[in-house]
Amino acid sequence: MLTRRRQTLTLFTIAVSMNTGLFLLAHFLKLPVWLDTTGTIYIALLSGVAAGVIAGAINNILLSAVFYGFNAFWYYVISVAVAFGASWTLKSRKKRGKTTGFVFVCQLAVVVYVISVCLAIGLTLWVDGGVPSDYWGEHIYHYLRDDGLNALASTCLATATIKLLDVIATIAIVMLALRWTPKHLKSDEYLIR
Repeated sequence: MLTRRRQTLTLFTIAVSMNTGLFLLAHFLKLPVWLDTTGTIYIALLSGVAAGVIAGAINNILLSAVFYGFNAFWYYVISVAVAFGASWTLKSRKKRGKTTGFVFVCQLAVVVYVISVCLAIGLTLWVDGGVPSDYWGEHIYHYLRDDGLNALASTCLATATIKLLDVIATIAIVMLALRWTPKHLKSDEYLIR
């Protein structure tokens, strides 16, 4: 049996590796997803919101320092909000005794999507001047602008499209990872079967 400290360190290692590794994979393959909150959601569901916030902070510090510069650290707000949303979804479903199944997955996806789209649009407008900073988001934005759509609508649609694909892929990966996580790494307080 793992001690609580060792269990937490193992989960942090998995979560940060998922966040960074999946982001790098998506980035270098130019996939239309970010996948940088996968580990954040994973650990938030297994160990609570504080663990998700810390994993998201570590990830955003790494990615800001290596890829985007520290002005991109503002996107950490999305990781924090997603960790809260995932934990809230789990707790609200747990009260009803239903932390598995299609409805739980759908509710989790909707909560994560709404939170991340709203914050990503606001941050894209504020930090990036309205032009998405990812490969596909920028292409969609310019396509919409060339087609005559105004800048605000182009930002909103491009961000919402990329986030939809991102959330679908992220939630699918998280659910698979949870299924494959050994029981000894799951705490009784946040147990997901």
